Amino acid sequence: MKIKVYYNSSLNMSKGKISSQVAHACMGLINETGSIYDPEADAVVVLKLSRNKFNEMLDNIVNGDYDSYVQKDIGKTEVNAGEATAFAYVESWIPYGEIE
Repeated sequence: MKIKVYYNSSLNMSKGKISSQVAHACMGLINETGSIYDPEADAVVVLKLSRNKFNEMLDNIVNGDYDSYVQKDIGKTEVNAGEATAFAYVESWIPYGEIE
C-alpha cells in the first residue's frame, strides 16, 4: 500500500504540529479503511502544499474514488478549530515493493 499525505503549509504550523497532524491523518486513514500498516511492505509519502493547491487536491481526492481521511484541527494550539490541516489517501493498494 502507498499512502500519500499532504499538509497545508499556508497555516505556518510548527514542525511538531505538522508531525502530529500528519500522524493523525495517517492513523485516521488506517482506522477508516480497516487496513493494517506493514512498515516492511507499505510506504508513506508526506508533501506540503500551499493553501490553493491543498484545497484543490483535497477536492480532487475527496470527490474522487480514493480511500481518504481529512484531519481537522480541534483548535487548542496553533490552528483554528475545524481547519483542515492535512489529508491522507491510499494512492495504491499494491504493496509498495511491487509497484512498478
